[in-house]
Amino acid sequence: MFGFLVAALVVAPVLVSGVAGWRREWLPTGDWAVLELRTRDVGSSATPLIGPYSRFGWNHPGPLLFWLLAVPYRLSGSASGSLLFAAAIINALAVAGMAVVAWRRGGFVLLGGTAVALALVMTHLGPSFLRDPWNPSVTVLPFGLLVMLCWSAVEGDGAALVASVVVGSFLVQSHVGFALLVGVLWAVAGLGFVLGSRNRRRRRARVLVVAGVLLALIWAPVLVDQVAGAGNASA
Repeated sequence: MFGFLVAALVVAPVLVSGVAGWRREWLPTGDWAVLELRTRDVGSSATPLIGPYSRFGWNHPGPLLFWLLAVPYRLSGSASGSLLFAAAIINALAVAGMAVVAWRRGGFVLLGGTAVALALVMTHLGPSFLRDPWNPSVTVLPFGLLVMLCWSAVEGDGAALVASVVVGSFLVQSHVGFALLVGVLWAVAGLGFVLGSRNRRRRRARVLVVAGVLLALIWAPVLVDQVAGAGNASA
C-alpha cells in the first residue's frame, strides 16, 4: 500500500499537467501542428508508417509516437489540447514504470530514492515540458525508464527485458538520435540476462523469443514503408 501511494504521488504532477493542458485553449503551430495532424491520421487510410518529420529532409524511423498519442487523444475529445494530455499520459506511464522497477529491485528504499529524484527532475523540467508532445521532449522520461528496465534485465528480470523492447523501439522510432544509446543498452541487457540470469534455460529462451517477436511486430510498419511506401529508412 505504501509503495502504491508513493508511486501515485510521483505520477500525480504529470497527470495534473496533462489535465491542465487538456482544458486550455491551445493552437498548435509548426512541429506541434504537424504532430497533431499525423496523430489524427492514425486509424484512417493515411495511418502513418513513419515517424515525425526531420528538418534534414527525412522522417524519424517509425510511427509509434503517433500510435501511442492517438489513443488518449481520441478518448479525450480529439481537440488540440488533447494532444498535450496524450503526451502527459506517455510521461505518466514512464514515471510509473520507473517506480515499479524501483520497487521490484529495491523495495521501499529504492522506491523512495527514485521518487525523490523524479520529483526533483520533474520540478526542474516544469509542467509545460511534462505535457509537450514534441519528439525531443516526450522521449526524455521514457529514456530514464529504459535505463532502469535494462538494469533490471541484467539482474534476471525477463519482464523488464521484454518491456525494454517496447520502450527502446518507441525512443528510436520517435527520434533516430537514440539509436546508438538504445542499441548499447539493449546489448548490455540481452547479454546480461543470458549470461547472468538465474532463470532456467527454457525460460530464458522463452523470454528472448517473446522479445524478438515483439520487436519484429513493432518494426513491421517501418519495413512496410521501406518496401511498399516512401522508403524513408533508406533516406
